[in-house]
Amino acid sequence: PKPKRSAIFLAVTAEEKGLLGSKHYTRSPLIPLSKTALNLNVDMILPLGVPESVVVTAADRTTIWPTVKAAAEKNHLEIEVDQRAHLGIFYRSDHFSMAQAGVPAFSVAAGMKITGKPTDFATKAHKDFNDKAYHSPQDEFQPDWDFSGFVVLAEFMLGVARDVANSDQLPTWNVGDEFRLAREKCEAK
Repeated sequence: PKPKRSAIFLAVTAEEKGLLGSKHYTRSPLIPLSKTALNLNVDMILPLGVPESVVVTAADRTTIWPTVKAAAEKNHLEIEVDQRAHLGIFYRSDHFSMAQAGVPAFSVAAGMKITGKPTDFATKAHKDFNDKAYHSPQDEFQPDWDFSGFVVLAEFMLGVARDVANSDQLPTWNVGDEFRLAREKCEAK
């Protein structure tokens, strides 16, 4: 069924050059940011198989946290703490531009628990990718990649997006969050 609100699928560029594409969108949005409910960001999900956990960096800072938890449960995903939070990952990905503009925003990624794989499988795969391929000529398709988990993550994100699109209220940042004031300014326009 068609949701109450529209959805925009946005592919931005030049993240590594200072989030240029996402910054440009916040300055020239198709839908006013005051009416933009949520930004779900997908950034570099390694195709390692079916995840049993999901990382939702900063979702707990928004009023849709209960929706996120319900969607994770429905999709049999444990919510995992972002193991790279100390690296400032939230402030280096395209959702950050939207957050600065006031729009509730967070990234979605597969967690480190992969069905049928050893406990350390995903951790080792991520380290190997970062050490040998990330931002290098070796960053290319690998024939042993397993994209089957993308369906699980897509169903999870669709559940979150659909619930937010059908909600009577726009989500916001939690009281006291550093982006709450930006949301209030955005809504006042």
